[in-house]
Amino acid sequence: MSGKSPSVPLCQRGKPVLSPVEGRVSAGGFPQQDSPPRREKCQLRRYPTAVALATLLWWGWTATLEAAPFAYVPNRTTANVSVIDLATNSVHGNPIPVGRGPTGVAVSPDGSRIYVTNQFDGTLSIIDGATHTTLGPAVRVGDQPFGVGVHPTGRFVFVANNASASVSVVDTAAQPLVSTQLRVGRAPTGLVVHPDGETVYVTNSSDDTLSVIDARSHTVRPQTIPVGRAPFGIAIHPDGSHLYVANRIDDSVSVIDTVNHNPVGSPIAVQNRPFGLSVHPSGAYVYVTNNTSRSVSVIGTARRAEIGPPIPTAHAPAGISVHPDGSRVYVTQASNALAIIEVRTHQVLETLIPVAGAPIALGHFIGPAAPPR
Repeated sequence: MSGKSPSVPLCQRGKPVLSPVEGRVSAGGFPQQDSPPRREKCQLRRYPTAVALATLLWWGWTATLEAAPFAYVPNRTTANVSVIDLATNSVHGNPIPVGRGPTGVAVSPDGSRIYVTNQFDGTLSIIDGATHTTLGPAVRVGDQPFGVGVHPTGRFVFVANNASASVSVVDTAAQPLVSTQLRVGRAPTGLVVHPDGETVYVTNSSDDTLSVIDARSHTVRPQTIPVGRAPFGIAIHPDGSHLYVANRIDDSVSVIDTVNHNPVGSPIAVQNRPFGLSVHPSGAYVYVTNNTSRSVSVIGTARRAEIGPPIPTAHAPAGISVHPDGSRVYVTQASNALAIIEVRTHQVLETLIPVAGAPIALGHFIGPAAPPR
């Protein structure tokens, strides 16, 4: 390894892999298309005063932000990435060609680079955030890479290799780019980097655990963290205090304290086959996609419980990301479209953004509020 990840003092740190659609196992652990959608009516819901106040304060605080980011949606069957201009909620240019079976996605903190894992090629594609073109040849990582995360400095990229039981560490400062592998649990899938840059967390889907990686020394800690059965997606609170893990077989979300690495209470019950998660920038909500239920659960972080009935989606949802200004939630669907949920009402808007083949988008797929032009 040519270097180690520096610490970024941002805050005080207080089984088999299932298909994401309908819980079916498919080649490589990923999905077939879902069956025809059911028509369901969206419902307005009421929320606890404290949570509503926190969210309103967030909207007021972000009112002056220049909210014009892009979303980057990997399309698994067409081997490309759709770019969505979230200022207009429309497709921006042509899809960007990448490797086969693009699955995981992460955007660098400054928006200058987008990293996409190619499951069937065992590679990582790198996209220029200004030109929306790929940079050089894809980087070889492990077998069947899924989740990906970027260190806050932007130098190191971490990739969960599902079939290699490893995490690749890519040094973006090296020329040519090089990667090394760290051994973790079985079937590593989701991955997130702590905002302070000191720790990386990885879901081990076949071990029902999280592996913990020291991002400074690039070593794996011997103790794993127990979670529910078949953990898949993972997200972290904006202040770095808690992890949220989607347990696909248990239909639950585990909450982990990042200071002592202990579970916080019992797992939170959600709907069928949770896949992806995204935390609202205010920290008030966690949004969870439920594949089989064709819905999105909303968890209140203060209560650590699902708030109201789930939000129905027309087709099986997978990837999910909240807009940086906290106003909307974007959800990939098996119908080759991106659905939009308005946070104020928690209703699905009628507008659907078309993308290409079988979008998954494991990880946070929206760039910062002021991307490079």
